[in-house]
This record gives sequence, structure tokens and C-alpha cells, in this order.
Amino acid sequence: MKIINVSTALIKNGELFKEYIAKAAVLMNEQEVEVVCRAKYVETLQGAKQGDHIMAIFKYKNMEAFDYFYGCKAYKKIVPLRDKACEMTINVYSEL
Repeated sequence: MKIINVSTALIKNGELFKEYIAKAAVLMNEQEVEVVCRAKYVETLQGAKQGDHIMAIFKYKNMEAFDYFYGCKAYKKIVPLRDKACEMTINVYSEL
């Protein structure tokens, strides 16, 4: 079953965020993670308003691939950079 990761990021430091994205993109390419889309928040029509943030949707071939990506040494190495660059929320869904 394919896994969908919907991540949102409240940017704290734009330059560090660009550096994090560049490093994460290399890992995603190596591990064949599909970038479905990236977008900037515009407004909330229904529900609680969100703060200014960006979001991205990624697709993994299965839960094992997802777990491997976030658990690998190379990704763990860039987590401190991610945490300095933004406040990230990572939501995980199984594709229907």
C-alpha cells in the first residue's frame, strides 16, 4: 500500500530552509520518493485558520520505504538543520 506524507512547514529561517530542502531532495531522489506537489498557504475556507506556511505532499511505495527514509543516517543527519530552519508537521496517510 502506498504511503502519502503531507508535511507543513512554518519557516523560521529561509536560507537554512533552502539548504535543508536541497539536502532532503537528494535523499528523496536516491530513495525514489515521489514529490506530488508543493504549495504556499493562501486561506482557510472551513475550520481554524492556519498561520503562514508551506506544504508538500510526497508518495512512498510502502510504509517500509517511508520508515527507511526518516530512519536512515543521512536523513537523521539533516534533522537539526530542519529544526533550525522551520517548525515542521509530518502527517502520514495510507493511500485509498
